[in-house]
Amino acid sequence: MKGNTTISFSIRLGAFQLFSEPLGGLVQMRQFRFFVSLPNNISVENVTVYFGDGINETRTVPQDPYPDRLEFTHIYQTVGKFVARMTGVGSTFSESASFPEPLEVEGSVDDLKLQIPPTVHHPPGVVTANVYLARSQHQIMNMTCKMNWDEILDSTLGTWSGSLQPTASFPMSFTYLTLGVKELVLNCSNPYSNISLSAYVFVNNECFSPDPIFDRQFAKYHKPMVVLQSVKVKLVTRTVILCTTHKPRFVWSISVYSPNGARLSSYTNFQQPKVDYLIIEPGELEPGLYRMALNISFGAEYKYCWLWESIFVKMERPPLVAEIQGGRIRKTGKLPLSISTPGDPEAIIDARTGSYDPIRGYGISDGLVFSWNCSVYHTATVEDLMNLAKQSSPGDPQPCDDISKEIVEGKRQLVIEQNVKAIGFMFEVCR
Repeated sequence: MKGNTTISFSIRLGAFQLFSEPLGGLVQMRQFRFFVSLPNNISVENVTVYFGDGINETRTVPQDPYPDRLEFTHIYQTVGKFVARMTGVGSTFSESASFPEPLEVEGSVDDLKLQIPPTVHHPPGVVTANVYLARSQHQIMNMTCKMNWDEILDSTLGTWSGSLQPTASFPMSFTYLTLGVKELVLNCSNPYSNISLSAYVFVNNECFSPDPIFDRQFAKYHKPMVVLQSVKVKLVTRTVILCTTHKPRFVWSISVYSPNGARLSSYTNFQQPKVDYLIIEPGELEPGLYRMALNISFGAEYKYCWLWESIFVKMERPPLVAEIQGGRIRKTGKLPLSISTPGDPEAIIDARTGSYDPIRGYGISDGLVFSWNCSVYHTATVEDLMNLAKQSSPGDPQPCDDISKEIVEGKRQLVIEQNVKAIGFMFEVCR
């Protein structure tokens, strides 16, 4: 029976093996290394490496000792993608080959410059920033830039991606909503370098001071000014009007927002004050998130002079006030045996008189619902009871109806049956 015989052997395609490192780097800075492995069965006399940028280097191969490989180095002076190749020459042969991977030589973003005008007028408040290369002999093949415009009412970042030629620039524009000094911060990067540049611009309007209309720490929906419904709110502009010969017009607006910053509706159930302040009366707005804005202008004949700004206000319901009249600790020695039997006034537990909803005001307890928790203390003396009270001892839970009766909502009368041996009682009210 005939069989198959397999013979394994290695072959080398071409007399030379080539590789380089790294595969990318910065122009005029990164040193690239090129390795040429020499055949051991053929005598090579010289090797020339062509770096792909018009420059080459020839190296004579020493014969004694004969090296395994040669190393060449090169720093590129121009930006681009290059394919290096080599030629090896012996006494009886010549062979050429290209290095297997193209090399990327990139420009550095450290050469970027940022140029903006020192002042822009509002309105329209448009600023244009120009980004260009400081060294005209270079270019950048690929980069990404992001600009922070330093506008509290609009945190949108300016973005740009692409290549930049030596004599070109790319513009980035933005419209400011507020006045004052702004710090622009530009961050640019490519795979081999990154840079952060900054510059300042003054957004100006000759009719207004650069002061904000409202406190800008509350300009974002996730950091609103928190106000209780029971408090009277007065929003007053901080901006100084410089054009005193013009009569300003003040137009307020209120919008309802969701907790995640989505605008839901306009709130129009208020009277325009037509002045530079807005008053919100206690209980006027329901709990929720609101955006209150003021637009200041000078009429159609002065279209170039207007200013708008907003503030986020979160209205919260204030906690109800619960208070038991007569102090935290009281003593009594005259206890009634029933609700109809007169007793010591000190034995009346009154949470109705002092409890109230802050929105409605003190003394109005109608509509409040009272819940009671009661405990008893088994002590031998009043002094022991006082010490337990100071220590906030919880006592033994006791149904409130076992030791008291309700007179009206929020007011109870202490009523002790004959079989109750405790000397101390605790009443806790929850509104």
